[in-house]
Order: sequence, then structure tokens, then C-alpha cells
Amino acid sequence: MIPLSQKDLGSDHEWEDSLRRFRQFLQIPTVSYQNRDDMEEGAFLLFQNTLKEHYLNSPDVDCFFPDPYQIIIHWKSSSGNTNKPILLLAHYDVVPVKEELWIHKPFGADLVEGYIWGRGSIDTKITLIGLMEALKNSQENGLTPNRDVWFAFAGDEETKSIAAKSMAAWFKKRNIYFEWILDEGGAIVHDVIPGLSEPLALVGVAEKGNVNWLITSESKGGHSSSPPPESALGQVSKALSLLEKKKRYTKLPFAVRDFFYYSSSLFPFPQNVIMANLWLFQPLLVKILKSRPLTAAQIQSTIAVTMSGGSSVPNVLPTRAWGIINSRLLPGDTINKGLARYRKILKDTGVYIDIQDPEEGCDPVYSDDRNGPAYKELELFHRSLEGLVDAAGVVPYLNMTTTDSKYYKDLGDRVYRFSPYLLSSEELDLMHAPNERLSVDNYKRVVSFYTHLLQEICHET
Repeated sequence: MIPLSQKDLGSDHEWEDSLRRFRQFLQIPTVSYQNRDDMEEGAFLLFQNTLKEHYLNSPDVDCFFPDPYQIIIHWKSSSGNTNKPILLLAHYDVVPVKEELWIHKPFGADLVEGYIWGRGSIDTKITLIGLMEALKNSQENGLTPNRDVWFAFAGDEETKSIAAKSMAAWFKKRNIYFEWILDEGGAIVHDVIPGLSEPLALVGVAEKGNVNWLITSESKGGHSSSPPPESALGQVSKALSLLEKKKRYTKLPFAVRDFFYYSSSLFPFPQNVIMANLWLFQPLLVKILKSRPLTAAQIQSTIAVTMSGGSSVPNVLPTRAWGIINSRLLPGDTINKGLARYRKILKDTGVYIDIQDPEEGCDPVYSDDRNGPAYKELELFHRSLEGLVDAAGVVPYLNMTTTDSKYYKDLGDRVYRFSPYLLSSEELDLMHAPNERLSVDNYKRVVSFYTHLLQEICHET
């Protein structure tokens, strides 16, 4: 673990109080399920009420709670400003847990040897509480922003994202549009990127799309003692295997190109030369990236076979078999393009492919305007990190997973995805896993980053 860089970030007593509040929120089991009827509404209401108690008592802050799964907060600017507002996003639901796999209780928020243990400590009550602690710090220091600052927190990001869709509609109905939007996403990574020994802050400037493909086949069924040459499940299995083996949609999107451009000087020879001269070395770089699944996903629309099914008993042939493929779509690809591509591949195979749930699928979110102000706030994020970590730099990158920010993409000039904690590869693997935990240093780093960010907004002209 890399310690927090030396900087006066508050007294020990102030940090103890802040940590106590964070741990209180981790103890509230705001678990999200696909079926909202399975969600404990009381836990989400308790979270909202506790948030109001600790942070939302100032006359210059308005708050709205449309239901237990939506929180909208407005920190009002000084009068007479003409700057466009900004929007800061987070979510307070967490994924389910298997308590028997945890060393410490998943909702105990135990503080052990410099780590706070608990579901949501990394993903992502930390960013939500970090933002609220920063708001509290700014108000206690008598600061007022020079533009309206809005916060939108969702209670079902891990599942249906109904809350984010509703809140985006809420802003649109009131004609509230933002200069820039910040959500979870990238992080400050250490010992994750081969060839780079220093921490590097990755800010998502684009994100891949996401869709589940449903492949089905039907047959007469019957007893397994007299099977046909090919069963419905056999057809589905062959189709799944065929798609896995087919060439992927491949492209070097702008977000990936710009990652190499911005970070090339940080790498040793010969990586720096290859990364800085894509006009010459792009074929070689693509070949290198394709050699590992993690890096191949940066330049390809991926296919992952995740589920399949047929008969409910072993000696009966299924009348209907199915399989599901989760696909993460590269910028430049779309759901409609993918569907057309895979239907062509599976033609005459006896199976049918379609989108499992059209309402849950989403196209990639990105901009190809490299000459515009797409990365304008990277320097602002860099200044907000000063003194908190000795990072090699702040660079754009392609977010591999989807975030709630996709529902706000038409409401802002620019959308960023960044969580300001410093994580090793081992800590990255704790997201959604047993024994999720966050270091106290990282907690201080997150709160301090957002505090510096809000201070910058208060002092901008």
C-alpha cells in the first residue's frame, strides 16, 4: 500500500469523526436486486435520512427525494453567475453478499489494521460520502460555488438503473444542462499497467456499450432414449461456440489512442516509441494488445458466454434451449450493427438470436471530437490530486464497464468517469468480491480530492 502523500488534510479528531460517518453508511445494507420487490426499502430510506442528518442542513442546499432510490441535491451558486452548472454522480446500492465468505462482517464496517471492511467501501459509497464530506468541508469554510453544483445519487445502479433514468428525465424536464459531469469509473492504478512503475490516474472519457444476446432453438422434444441427430441444446451450444471463435469487431478508438498519446512519455524504451508513433506502429501495437484478454478488450467488442439452459430433467429432450452472451461494444460499434453481424454468422444454423432485454442494452458513449474541449477538465482533476498521491499523470482512457453516466450523456457537454482512490491490481479485484475493503489512506485521499475539486469550483472565475 502506498501511503498518502504528506499534506495537511485535517486534524486527527476531524478525520476520526469523518471516518465514523462513513462507517455508519457502510453499516446500512442497501443491497440491490433485479426485482425491486426483493429490496429492503427501509434500508434505503435510512440511508437517505442519515444523509440529511449529517450533510443537508444548510439553507444554500436544496434536496429532493422522489423515492427511496433517488437523491438529488442542489448546492446553489452565488448570485449573478452565468457559468453552466456541473453534475456529480454516485450510487448507494451495493451488490449482494455471501456472508460466510467474508473474514469480517460485510456490513460491520470494521476498522482493522488501516482498512475499513465492508460492502460498498470501494463500489461506491466511498465516492458518495467523499462528495458529501467535501460539501460539508466547503460549507464549514464559508465557500460558495461560482456555478450551481448538482449531485444525483442512485439506489439501483447495480441492477436496473431505473433511478438514474428517472433523475436524468427530472433534469431534462427542468431544462438543466451541464458543462461537465463526473461519475465513478477510472481510478489511480499502481502496478497494474506493465512497464509503468508509478501510479497513474485513469479518467474515463468514453465507455463501452453493453448488451445481452439471447440465442434460442426449438424442437419437438421427447425422451432422451431416442434423440435426433442434433438437439435444440446442441444447436445452441454449436452457435455459442461459433460466435466465440469468430473474429471480433476490432478498432483503436480515440480514447485508447489518446491514452497512448498522453502517457507515452511515462513508459520505458521501446514502449514509449511504439506508443508515441501509432502512425507507424499501430499494427504492431494492435497485435500486442490482442495477446492478452485484458488489453484485447480495449480494442475489441467482446463476447462472453455466460448462461445456457434446456430441459429441467436429464432424460427429457428440451423443446426449447437457450444461451446468453454478454457483449461489451467498442466505440464505433452499436447494438444494431452487432445484431446484424451475428445474425449473418448464424444464418442457416437453426437458431435465432435477438436482444434479451432491449431496455437494458446500451450503445457505447464517446466523442470523436479530439480537437474540441473534450478533455478540458483533466488539468482540473490533476490539480485536485496534487499532494494526495505522487501520480505520474492524469490521462484519458476507455471505461470498460458501463456507468449511470450514460443516461446523462445528452445533458452535458463532457462526461468523465473517475474515482480518486489508489488501487493495486489486488484491490481492484475486491470490487463485488468477498472481503471488499478500503484503506484509511484512500478514504482520506477521496475526501481530500473532492474537497479540493469543490474549492476550485468555488474560486474559479
